[in-house]
Amino acid sequence: MKKIFISALILTFAAFFARYWFNAKKELSISKNNTH
Repeated sequence: MKKIFISALILTFAAFFARYWFNAKKELSISKNNTH
């Protein structure tokens, strides 16, 4: 039971991190285009 909970926690964290990283990358490219 504990192993399943830890796996779910890792998946949730990974999904949150991926979404945050994708948004940061998108904002970075937008700001980069505005400077040029």
